[in-house]
Amino acid sequence: MHAMRPLNFPPIPLRVRGPYTGERLRIFDPVRRRFVALTPEEWVRQHVLHFLIGHLGYPRALIQAERGLKYHRLAKRMDVICYDRRGTPYLLVECKSPDTTIDRRVFDQASMYNSGIGAPYIAVTNGLIHLIAHIDRNLATVEFSDSFPPLPQ
Repeated sequence: MHAMRPLNFPPIPLRVRGPYTGERLRIFDPVRRRFVALTPEEWVRQHVLHFLIGHLGYPRALIQAERGLKYHRLAKRMDVICYDRRGTPYLLVECKSPDTTIDRRVFDQASMYNSGIGAPYIAVTNGLIHLIAHIDRNLATVEFSDSFPPLPQ
């Protein structure tokens, strides 16, 4: 399947079902604890989730996937939001299909979502390229990196 091409993440354990008549192949989401349709964007999101949990040690309980929010009265969905141990938003991740170019427009979309959340880290990824930014609201600075931040202790 095109969506299952190798990404710039460690391999993940696959739990898939289907495809059943008229449905897509489904992959198990460890955060939502259910099988979800395997789209190219979902393939990237699952790699991000497994990386955060399995490699960076983020507790599953501090991560939400596909969380809804309102932005200027429009219903939007954030792909991944991670909280620190105090329950404060820490990292917002916007996942795109591997075919989507990671550019200023994609970063601005994630920044727009983050404006109401206030996470100090924003990441945008298509699974191949990761753009991570640390936003220091006190100093009004943005510092870019290609590494996901570790969860503070």
